[in-house]
Amino acid sequence: MLELPAGWDWEIHRYDGWRLTLIGDVDLTYHWNREVIFCDVTHLACPFQFCDPIFREPTPRELASVREDEPAVVVAFDVEDMPCLIAAESVAIRHGTVMRR
Repeated sequence: MLELPAGWDWEIHRYDGWRLTLIGDVDLTYHWNREVIFCDVTHLACPFQFCDPIFREPTPRELASVREDEPAVVVAFDVEDMPCLIAAESVAIRHGTVMRR
């Protein structure tokens, strides 16, 4: 399971159909402090911006829905009452402050 800070704001910063970059911080107005980069994304079901996600293990049903693509990484989380799922071949986490332009 992906371990990320609780109580943060998150948004999709960039997605080109292959690589997805999520950015997060306590407030995304001026900067962010975490990037989560998924490569070779095969499934993406989450809102563009979200707050306070609860990361969890994917359910058997969620795993079955992406099994055909055989992703190495499946990340599940809930935003309020909405289940979200990202499946990809790899994930990397970058730490460090990046200012908005």
